[in-house]
Amino acid sequence: MNTMQDNEWFAGAQDSDAGKIICRGRLFPGGQREFAGFPMRVEIQWQYSGKGTDGMPDDKEAELTDQVMNALTDRCERKGIALLTAVHTGARLAWYVYYCRSVDDMSACIDDIFGAYPPLPVRIGAVQDTGWSDYKKLLSTFSL
Repeated sequence: MNTMQDNEWFAGAQDSDAGKIICRGRLFPGGQREFAGFPMRVEIQWQYSGKGTDGMPDDKEAELTDQVMNALTDRCERKGIALLTAVHTGARLAWYVYYCRSVDDMSACIDDIFGAYPPLPVRIGAVQDTGWSDYKKLLSTFSL
């Protein structure tokens, strides 16, 4: 099983109606993508107040977001539940895109990690994406 540290990441910026969005995406070794084993795309959206007019999180918000989401990613990847494929930040929102084996297993992992914190400003959604079309679109956006 790959872990977040085993892979390279790319970064880029996109403009949106709400401002600049910083995108970080995962590149798997040798282009290997484990589509079949992780058919569900789970997106966790974290709303924050942002600082100034640039829509980016302030230091305190970024620290909490990183702490919680790194713990979630580490647990999910070590247990083979999910792979983090992208992180988008900007417009007062950070969204994390995972591909998971089972929504139930991913939900249990989320509940376990998030339960250690006071209520967090997140929304979570899941859709079937067997062919990882969202991930492929991200790679295509940055000509990868």
